[in-house]
Amino acid sequence: MFISTENRFSEKSKGSEFSQHIQYELRDKLMIALETEKCYLDVDLTINSLAKRIHSNREYLSRTIHYFFEKSYTDLINEYRVKEATRLLVNISNGTQTKLNMLEVAHASGFKSTSTFNPAFKKVMGVTPSEYKKRMQLTKQ
Repeated sequence: MFISTENRFSEKSKGSEFSQHIQYELRDKLMIALETEKCYLDVDLTINSLAKRIHSNREYLSRTIHYFFEKSYTDLINEYRVKEATRLLVNISNGTQTKLNMLEVAHASGFKSTSTFNPAFKKVMGVTPSEYKKRMQLTKQ
């Protein structure tokens, strides 16, 4: 999910108050919040609450995400949430996770509802959560 940016720092950002140093520092704080703290599991997470959590503001966070990941805040968070959902669905299929319905998988992955979960899952994985679950069950046999 992380994109190399060695020589990509834009001219626009170089001269601004939002320096390269700040951007790299925010990226590091963001990665800790995502990878270690798993903040994306919070169904009430917003760009504002995440920015506050990493001691920044929504504009700087948004710019950092666009710069390093070349995607929006929503797409980045949804990718992490879908990754968690696929982990749960695989574990359900192989019997290491208690059976959960799709709404429970959605909530456990950080989504508020299946109406946001299903399209986000399909966007990332190319199939619906139900189709993915079926495929996992077929590969188990």
